[in-house]
Amino acid sequence: MVQSISAFEPLAEAEGVEMTAEMTADAVMITADSGRIRQVLGNLLSNALRHVNMGENGVSQVTLSLANRGDAAQLRISDNGPGLSPDAQEHIFDRFWRADSGRSRDQGGSGLGLAISRTIVDAHDGRIWVESAAGEGAIFIIELPTAMEIES
Repeated sequence: MVQSISAFEPLAEAEGVEMTAEMTADAVMITADSGRIRQVLGNLLSNALRHVNMGENGVSQVTLSLANRGDAAQLRISDNGPGLSPDAQEHIFDRFWRADSGRSRDQGGSGLGLAISRTIVDAHDGRIWVESAAGEGAIFIIELPTAMEIES
């Protein structure tokens, strides 16, 4: 998680985005392909930085948090961007789908990043979803089984 934040800090700084990481005191241990999980985090952080807005307090914010939920490690990537409509939330993980159909590939990706992220999370017996309301930002949530859960 720290590596992912460090990789995106220069971009966030250049864009005037306040990026923070929050971790609970409880240690969280998962068994995962670290490169693939970094890929998922990188995709989610990149999307959050691309869609963040200037907040009510005049600050654009992206927050990455990690919490131990007992049988799962929960990662949350949140932003104070425009949020997603219910229709967008329904399709956000579909291949080649973009929330803004007017955007071309050179302006915002191929529409594969979130579909790939879901495939990676699914391959780790986890789950990924989004919680959002239009105008209120988005929270992408990943739950991965803890090492204790996998071993039992």
